[in-house]
Amino acid sequence: MIEANQKEQARKRQQAHRQRQKALGVTELRLKLYPVDIERLEVIRTFFSYPEGVEHNYDNTQDTIEALIHRVYDELPAIREKLGKCPHCGHQLPEGCCKDAPGGLFHGSAKCWHTLHRVRIHDLTRPTDEAYRK
Repeated sequence: MIEANQKEQARKRQQAHRQRQKALGVTELRLKLYPVDIERLEVIRTFFSYPEGVEHNYDNTQDTIEALIHRVYDELPAIREKLGKCPHCGHQLPEGCCKDAPGGLFHGSAKCWHTLHRVRIHDLTRPTDEAYRK
C-alpha cells in the first residue's frame, strides 16, 4: 500500500512539473551529436562545472548548452558589425542579399554574398574549419 501511494505521489509530482514547464513555454529538444561534439561538450561542461569535491546532484549539460546559446547570442552584434551590409541590396548580412530583398541577388548568383561568403561565416566564430574536423 505504501509503495502504491509513493508511486501515485511521484506521478502527481511529475505531472505538476510537466504542467509548470509547459506554462513557462519550455521546449524539450532531442539532439543527435557526433562523438567529437559530445567530447567537446563534455570538455566545456567539465570546465564550467563545480570543482571536484563540491557536491552537486545534477548533470549540468543543459546549463552548459544554455550558457553557450547566451554567449553566442551576446556575440551576434559584433559578428553582424564585422559582416556589415550587402553592397548590392544594402541589407544587413547574413540576412541581406537575398532574392526577396529589394536589390538582392538570387542565391547562387556569382555576385551573391551567400555564394561567395556564406560558408566563411563560421570563421567568425571559430578559429578554422580545419580545427573542427580534427
